Amino acid sequence: MPDNSSIDTSHHDEDVLVLRTSDITRYLNCHRHLYLSTLEGLYPKREGDNKEEELVFADYHKPSIEKGMYLPTQNIEEMVLTVKEGGNADIGNLVHYIIDLHYSGKLGGATLVDIESLVFAHMETMTTIPEHKTWVDVARYATVMSHGFIQWLDYEGLDLAKVPLFTEERLEWEIPLRGWEPGPKAKLQRVFLSGGVDLIQVDTDTGERAVGDHKTVNDFVKQAPRDGNIQLMSYAWLLAKVHGVAPTYVFHNMAKRSLQTNRAKPPFYRRIELNVSKRQLKDFERYLSLKAREILNIANGCVKPRSLDYNTTDFCNWGCHVTPVCDAMNRGGKEWKEMANNSFGGEYRV
Repeated sequence: MPDNSSIDTSHHDEDVLVLRTSDITRYLNCHRHLYLSTLEGLYPKREGDNKEEELVFADYHKPSIEKGMYLPTQNIEEMVLTVKEGGNADIGNLVHYIIDLHYSGKLGGATLVDIESLVFAHMETMTTIPEHKTWVDVARYATVMSHGFIQWLDYEGLDLAKVPLFTEERLEWEIPLRGWEPGPKAKLQRVFLSGGVDLIQVDTDTGERAVGDHKTVNDFVKQAPRDGNIQLMSYAWLLAKVHGVAPTYVFHNMAKRSLQTNRAKPPFYRRIELNVSKRQLKDFERYLSLKAREILNIANGCVKPRSLDYNTTDFCNWGCHVTPVCDAMNRGGKEWKEMANNSFGGEYRV
């Protein structure tokens, strides 16, 4: 189930739209996905309260539910398992948790066995663990990847003379809407950008600051540079606005999903850095303003949903939960509105 926390106005006025940094890349990849999933908050309904039961629109996603709520990749040797329920753990979340403990100074000289114990303990706090071999596999991947990641950081010396200032900090700032005039019926008139920053560290020699983000990926080559750069620049912009100090560079710490067996091909870890200048941040703010105005027009109903651009990719077949509604849009009529109301949580605003 997707995270529907993007449109959270509980701590804002009613005319405020809150977007996460990932919503910007979601909009660039597919306007319809942002509209249906983020703005309308559509997610599959379930029959009853049992989370293990199938989705109402299961006929559209039979491959996704053949093995319960888990989505195994085709490569069994390098199996990647994801739990499709909000709040549950997957490999990436567990690796992220261990790396956060490392940067917080709470691991010390933890061994492989120590990390494995931490992984299992954290899994129990995040969800009710079923008696299923899947969870053993998830723990194995998270343990091996986390332990190797920490060893790699120490061996490469990437964080020498750098001290963490914050880990897991939520930053939020209003995006200036340059030249945008809300109409008389526009309910939403302001936009805030919100992002959870994994790491903010400072160089003890120069005083320069950097923003870090931790990711687990299937393949370094296939990692989309545009999406990553927009996310990192969003963090840099938020840090400059909230703390008043612009970072010198931003980076992704990447861990490849692998058990690192003899047949697995290294490298398993990688850091991608992006230098940041004041000029870049000014240009990026203009870019954010442009995209925020476009999203506001969609959220305020100034654009017909069916006319929104959509991007047909492999993601439509296996990773997008609103594909049935999108297909119904293309067929015309009001079938897509009925499907949105009947098969998804919440009531679509017809």
